[in-house]
Formats: sequence, structure tokens, C-alpha cells
Amino acid sequence: MRNRFLTLAVSLLLAHTVSAQSRISASPSASLPGEARGQEPGQPTGAEAAQLNATVDKLIEEAKYKEALPLAERVLGIEEKTLGPDHPKVARALYILAVLYHAKGDDKQAGLFDKRAIAIWERAPATADPDYLRALERYACLKWKNNEVKEASEIGSRIRAVIALSKNERGVAGEPVKDAKTDRRPTADTNNGKQAPASGEVKVRILVDETGTVACACAMTGNPLLEEAAVQAAYQARFSPTLRKGVPVKVDGVISYHFVLQ
Repeated sequence: MRNRFLTLAVSLLLAHTVSAQSRISASPSASLPGEARGQEPGQPTGAEAAQLNATVDKLIEEAKYKEALPLAERVLGIEEKTLGPDHPKVARALYILAVLYHAKGDDKQAGLFDKRAIAIWERAPATADPDYLRALERYACLKWKNNEVKEASEIGSRIRAVIALSKNERGVAGEPVKDAKTDRRPTADTNNGKQAPASGEVKVRILVDETGTVACACAMTGNPLLEEAAVQAAYQARFSPTLRKGVPVKVDGVISYHFVLQ
């Protein structure tokens, strides 16, 4: 009889313990202190990516590209994991990596990151995002540098579309581009001195197609703060077609832009 009571007492105790554990497991308060619901401990967050991005931007301003590179790679990993591979923030992370590799002189690797970033931006609705525009410009110049003229020209048409979409178009009057062998190259002045963050001259190498449209434009020399304005102005310049034996042909040349602070 005593054994029966002991067995019954033990059974009741076990049942009470299991029930209490079930209630604890189901309770929201069972999570660890400071842990977000449904989030694994140590999982990267958008706040961490934002903090790293700020550090990367500061290092880029200080030209500390080597120090910035591993942090930028960390940002890309966080953004891809938390937002998915097609998010605009992932595109920007790829763009920043392209900037860093370009600064290091590794144009091939920079081109791979630019290509991925461009693909993400172009899957979204039409955008005039400045980073998207710069990625296109850099990628077009890489294609031209590699003698992939057709691809560079196609990217150039997309660049002109993005510039047209933006609300700060800059029109520039141009002169006919002569055969580069004659070294008679046009010079154009821009009247955007009030908007320029600095003064000086920027030389831009341009590829002009058979219709007189600038198919590709790449900054060569000048103040880096002025390069973007000069390149965009070059893409909006128009020239008279160059003829050889009566047939329009592609030509390249150099156009100069002068910025004056007022």
C-alpha cells in the first residue's frame, strides 16, 4: 500500500514538472535578455551595417582604402543576409566595393562589383540614383578600355537616359570632333561655376558615334570633385558627324571643361 502511494506521488510530481516546463517554453519571457523575438543571438543587424557604412565612408574620405575594404565586405555580407540579394542597399554595398577596388587600381574586380550592382538597380523601377549613374559611367569606361566599343556605347545610352531622368541636366554646346590624328580637339566651357565645389579644368576623353552622339565619356585629368559634372556634361554634348569618304564614322577626342568659383 505504501509503495502505491509513493508511485502515485512520483507520477504527480513528474506531471507537474512537465506542465511547468511547457508553460515556460510557450512564454515570450523565456527568451534571453536583449534578444529580439525570432532572431538568433549574434545575428547581424541593419544598425551594425549602418555603423560600418559610416566608418567606411570616413575611411574613403581619408583615402584609407585598404582599411575600408574588409569593413565594406562585412557590410555586403550583412545586407545580403538581412535584406536579400536584390535590395538597393546590397547594390550600394557592391558599388562601394567597386569604388575601393577602382581606387586600388584593380579595374577588373571593380567591374565585377559594378556589374552586379547595376543589375540590381535595373531590376527596380527607373531610378536616377547618383551611385547607379557613377557605376554605369565607370563600367562603360572599363568596356571602352578593353576595346569593347559596342558594349560601352550601349551602356552610354543608358547613362544618357539616367541623366535625362535626373532634374539637374547640364546642356553644353560642342564643336565637331576632328580626327584624333590631327590633334584638333574641341574645347567647351561650362557655365556651372556657382554650382561647382571647386575650380579648375577637367579633361574628358569622349567616343562620338556616327550620329554625333557621345557614346562614352571618361575623365582623364583634373580635380576629382569636378569629374562627375564634367563627364555628365560630356554625355549631353552633341557634335556634327565626322565623315570619311562621305561615310559617318566613330571618332574619339578630348573635350575640356573649365569651372570657375564665383
